[in-house]
Amino acid sequence: MMKWIDRMLFDDLVLANSNQTERIMRDIQPFLTEVLPFIPDAVLQYRIYHDETEHTNSLESVRICFVRNAILFSISKQTYPKITYRIFCCDDEELQHTDNYSRTKAHEGLIEPQRIGKLSKRKVEEWIEYQTQYYRNLVRIDIENNRSIREHIARLERIPDVLWSRDRQSGTIERHGLSYSFQVERTGVSENIRLSRFGHSLDDFLEMARPYEPEAEQAN
Repeated sequence: MMKWIDRMLFDDLVLANSNQTERIMRDIQPFLTEVLPFIPDAVLQYRIYHDETEHTNSLESVRICFVRNAILFSISKQTYPKITYRIFCCDDEELQHTDNYSRTKAHEGLIEPQRIGKLSKRKVEEWIEYQTQYYRNLVRIDIENNRSIREHIARLERIPDVLWSRDRQSGTIERHGLSYSFQVERTGVSENIRLSRFGHSLDDFLEMARPYEPEAEQAN
């Protein structure tokens, strides 16, 4: 299991990879020193791997984080092919009803600032504003996806002959030779309709082509 933690929790851990931890901490310190004049409240966060079998903890990586507009951000540095800095939102990892397509959609209509080649407070603030708008767009998408899923499930719950799975995240409806199946996904509900039996006679056709019965009538 992987988890990001703050300094207070990190200081209380006994780590299984002390040599690697020393190297990781030694490597991050110069970057933190470089960042602090422009982001004075920047702090380290620690990515810990917990081995549930061995009951041990290991440090996997460290990132430099800060909070703006009640959103957690992180800053990274790339040295090849040239030095550039990147500020990105960390909180989007916590949204339960978004995926990579949602993240792409959340960037639509936004104008990305120029990449940071040299740190300055102005450039940092430009990227914070950009990523804040992106995150707020993503939150709206997350809310819309969640509402759509709940509405779809509520509609299914009004239908008496749904065969639900044990976790109620999928199910089927079998009627007149047709099978409707659904699966609750991260961002919506996937659906499929197929013939559950094949016929060749007039009687088979008339059975499968029975008039539609409204959901309200079926429930009564």
